[in-house]
Amino acid sequence: MDDGVMDALYDVTKGHLKLAAELVVILNNADGTLPGWKDGAVPDFLSAVIRTRMHHVERLIASSAHLLKAAACLGLSFSKRELSCAFGNDAVFERVLAAAKREALLDGDDELRFRHEILRNGVLTGMAEETPEYHRKICACLVAIRPSDYALRLYHAAAAGDRDTADALAFMVETQVLRGELSVRARDDAFAAAGHDATRHQDRVANLATAIAAIDGGRYDDAIAICSAFADADEMVEAETAYWLGLAYYKQRTAAAYERARTTLLEWHYLKREPELWSRISATLLTVLATLDRHDEATALERELKAHCRSRRTYDPAAKDMYYAVLRKAEVLYPAELATPFIRQAVSHFGPSSPSDLPRHPFQYVAALTNLSGNLFTLGRFDEASRAGQEALTAYMRLGDIHRLVEPYKVANNAYIAAFRAGDMAAEQAAAMLAASIGGDLLLQDRILCRNNLAVLHLLAGDYGRAETEFAGAYEHVMGKGLDAYYRAFVTSNYAALLRVSGHHERAAGVWAEHRGAVAALSDELRRVLSRRADLLAARFADATPVTMHQWDGVLLDEEPLVSALWDGLRHGFLMSDIQVWSES
Repeated sequence: MDDGVMDALYDVTKGHLKLAAELVVILNNADGTLPGWKDGAVPDFLSAVIRTRMHHVERLIASSAHLLKAAACLGLSFSKRELSCAFGNDAVFERVLAAAKREALLDGDDELRFRHEILRNGVLTGMAEETPEYHRKICACLVAIRPSDYALRLYHAAAAGDRDTADALAFMVETQVLRGELSVRARDDAFAAAGHDATRHQDRVANLATAIAAIDGGRYDDAIAICSAFADADEMVEAETAYWLGLAYYKQRTAAAYERARTTLLEWHYLKREPELWSRISATLLTVLATLDRHDEATALERELKAHCRSRRTYDPAAKDMYYAVLRKAEVLYPAELATPFIRQAVSHFGPSSPSDLPRHPFQYVAALTNLSGNLFTLGRFDEASRAGQEALTAYMRLGDIHRLVEPYKVANNAYIAAFRAGDMAAEQAAAMLAASIGGDLLLQDRILCRNNLAVLHLLAGDYGRAETEFAGAYEHVMGKGLDAYYRAFVTSNYAALLRVSGHHERAAGVWAEHRGAVAALSDELRRVLSRRADLLAARFADATPVTMHQWDGVLLDEEPLVSALWDGLRHGFLMSDIQVWSES
């Protein structure tokens, strides 16, 4: 064998000894030459190698070729599950795969790879006309196996020549960027790999970005107007838009808006053939159903969603994340004391593996910490709530400039009210920090609880004027807008107490009656505890004896505790509320 052939052989095999040995056999049989070799026709040469390999696999030649073609279209490395699905014949898959490993074509166990890049290139050389069909099959497999990997699905859809599907998947890649799950660079790399530089849905991407910014800024009417205008598009695009429309309705916090959220999300609940979208829509629908006191439906949906995630979480990372996202919002379905360990599991799952690492999922991690802080505050475990709240604040400050996270006022609210009740901050400091963190209009529906809490802090800091202004504004808003009973119960309790302590007894009695009405509309355990609290306070409202704001705040602390885990969090004379991240999934 002359030096030129030896040099070419070394170039082709790049040190793969078994491949080199087989190439030598081929060259020797061809007297040192092959048609086209001297012209540099390496692909033909490699195809000859692959054909030689095939003949070593007795009675499985056709199946081996099919396996390697599917593998080559998957890439240099891939999962065994992906290859099995693309191969499509469970009866012989294991035997053919074993043969491919024995012949040193493939290597690995659950994660497989070609032994050498040159082998994959050799397979691809001889299958140009078949390639689109293999990519179409892989596209279908990825919907079942890795539905949230929209970038990879885009690549295979484009390779299959399916422009409509590629356009829809490009939209979904863009929405992952908008949700903070994918970086702009990763998106650009995905588009470049797929050769996809534009989509007919670009206007929708821009509009959805505006709608999400409106939701994050509390401009829910604007978001609803934008999302409602979308029509006649691909099913995935419509479903993604409906998810955000349902969120915007839910955040309006009225019974009518909750019902609109339910019907909007329910319309797309059938979309199980897109598992990532279905699970995200379902997790938010679960929250809506629970808020509407449709607990049987919510519990049934939770069971279905958890079973779906458990069955897939060993191979589908998005399913595993969704399982813990459902745990993160456990308090929407379970009593607060039962929800705590579930929320802690979510914090652990989404958090960093070491202090120097980034969290596994920044949005979900900050949301889980915020919920944990709020959950512990509800239970009256203020020291623990303060620590969790500070962790959430630290994570937000570290990540907020580079990732889309939960609304900052939710993080700040839970951290500062817990710090105050735990004795870690004075009322003046907590009020200043909370006011600086909220920003914007405090009358926006989801922020009205911040206004309530800020008013309590101003009051206990001795700033009666600001407290009265805040309470009066919050009261007018919750009653005028018809916000749900939870909002009305907290604001009316505090405003009635302020009026009582200020000596406006007749006006206080009227607002207190509205409080009792709001409490009657609450769900089971919270209604029971607040009803008992109202009974205990009734005599204080009837008594005209002057008391200070601080005396009123502590008036129930010496009362016999109720047999409820919620009592310690609700036994102050002025109520402050946590804010949980429930709706977004």
